[in-house]
Amino acid sequence: MYDIDLSLIVAMTPECVIGVRGKLPWGNIPSDMARFARITTGVGTVVMGSKTFRSILDRNGIPLKNRKHIVLSRNALSRRSRDNDSIQYVSSAEEAYAKIAATEKKQACIIGGEEIYRLFLPEVGRAYVTTVFATLSGDAFFPDFGAGWVKQDYRKEPRPVRARWNPRDEYETTFAIYERPEFNK
Repeated sequence: MYDIDLSLIVAMTPECVIGVRGKLPWGNIPSDMARFARITTGVGTVVMGSKTFRSILDRNGIPLKNRKHIVLSRNALSRRSRDNDSIQYVSSAEEAYAKIAATEKKQACIIGGEEIYRLFLPEVGRAYVTTVFATLSGDAFFPDFGAGWVKQDYRKEPRPVRARWNPRDEYETTFAIYERPEFNK
């Protein structure tokens, strides 16, 4: 369909919890936030649902710096008047793919939430996964990956060991990269 490179980034508990009431279910994990910033800034374009975009604005007060935002929204038509260089609203995955294909790098990173991960997961070739070792309840979950994913060698992700990588991390985490070989030839 489109010649684009799609990845995703997610932080989740071992039970696949990713959110509660529109927010991250854990407190402060600076090492994960630094990884998120590094990866998504490197990709350049992030795709998310309107709830995730709202949570970013609630948390930071502004959109993510140095990244283009594609926001999938059921009300995208009414929000298009607010489109600018860094934020574009779309109402379908097809429209999102077209926006990604029109970017210079032709790549994007899916950043959530649950419905958006589920929608784009079949087209994703690489997943950056942070596992947060906490028992937390939530109302948003990461969908089942399905078959065909291969965990990459630890040299591609220097922190495969469970630890608190930053003294301010609230929980221990591990970082991993998974790829689907058929997407990354």
